[in-house]
Amino acid sequence: MATKFIATVMGSRLQVLVSQEPVHHIHCRTHPALVADGYLT
Repeated sequence: MATKFIATVMGSRLQVLVSQEPVHHIHCRTHPALVADGYLT
């Protein structure tokens, strides 16, 4: 269930970031966020 949640968060974050930032920054900013979400859930 946690994996499904994280995947959902990743999907919504990527959609937001895609519209705002270069692809280069999406990975750099999303990866730490996913790690944080993993620890918080």
